[in-house]
Amino acid sequence: MIALIESERGIQNIDAILAVPGIDVGWLGHYDLTDSMGCPGQFEQPEFDAAVRALLDACERQGKAAGFLANDLPTARAWRAKGFRCLGFGTDVGLFRDALSAGLSALKQDEPRPPRHTHRPFRGRLAERRNTWAEGEVHGMRRWFQALAIGVGLATAFAFGANAQNPSSLDRILKEKKLRVTAEVTAPPFGMIDANGQPDGSEVATARQLAKDLGVDVDFIQVTGPQRIPTLLSGRADIAISSLSMTIDRAKVVMFASPHGALSIVIAAPASVDIKDAKGMSGKRIGITRATLEEATVPKIAPPDARIVLFDDIAATIQALLSGQVDAAGFSAFTSKSVADRNPDKKLEDKFTVTTAYYAAALRPGDHDLLHFVNTWVALRTRDGTLGQIYEKYTGVKLVPLPPL
Repeated sequence: MIALIESERGIQNIDAILAVPGIDVGWLGHYDLTDSMGCPGQFEQPEFDAAVRALLDACERQGKAAGFLANDLPTARAWRAKGFRCLGFGTDVGLFRDALSAGLSALKQDEPRPPRHTHRPFRGRLAERRNTWAEGEVHGMRRWFQALAIGVGLATAFAFGANAQNPSSLDRILKEKKLRVTAEVTAPPFGMIDANGQPDGSEVATARQLAKDLGVDVDFIQVTGPQRIPTLLSGRADIAISSLSMTIDRAKVVMFASPHGALSIVIAAPASVDIKDAKGMSGKRIGITRATLEEATVPKIAPPDARIVLFDDIAATIQALLSGQVDAAGFSAFTSKSVADRNPDKKLEDKFTVTTAYYAAALRPGDHDLLHFVNTWVALRTRDGTLGQIYEKYTGVKLVPLPPL
């Protein structure tokens, strides 16, 4: 029998819990534990380390095994070295994803892909309307946005011959009064969990503003970085607003709206690690989070003998860097600064900038009505300073000029 320890109260009563007859394992619920401690996802905090040690000591006293769920091999090895003897390895989603990815890759190699034709109706007319709307004065902005959303939905329904059995995404959102948005809550300052256990961060605030202007409620679908696009494409979310950097590969499977933010990717490491540029990564272990801009850019510039170590979420990458499991790691500049500020004893510093990119909301292919509304919304909320204020509030820096899409 396994006892799940996932709160401060559980740690405080750990001996009494493990002493219950029939209990074999004291399992660490690390994410929920940090939530209860007021430092969600911050596994490098001293109080979290103390809680882990308390669990291990109690397991040893009671003759029980300590358990932990690891998403990848490096993490499993690191926690085994701490003293955890009952390890869960991987998740059902991760296993399915890896198997699906391998199968699709094999199929793609069997024969050439047929040409893909994408129908984008009345594009010129919408572009002209975009310019006209962007030039108008913004008065009663929220009511105006709601009217725009209804107008775009009706226009698209007319153009496509939509019917009640097949409404557009924008029509459905307005009818149901609900916008479903991905929320990656382990990537501050873009997404995190606040002291009240609610999603927060610059992208969460952006999604709330979008829903407010649409006149609908927002429903956050919490995801990890690798789950952002699959969750969108599966239909569980209407839109992905989760610091998704715009890349060529991603643009093949989703439609990007106009960018509403920018970020730089840096290589971070302790001051004692000698890295000044990409060549300096030679022979070193570089931690990278899967399905991020870091994974898309860092391996391309790394020397052949650099060892790229991939992790399923950013919390695991941070923990690997702080524990010395990797020599350096690729992060957004915001994340790097946050980790360094919270861990001054580690003497972390940015070694060099890999690239600067823009991120945007992503939508499913074919959701042209919703895309057009979001593009118009981004243009107007950028012009009136709303998006810039959200960005500066959470990142501490001013939003750079953004290119039009």
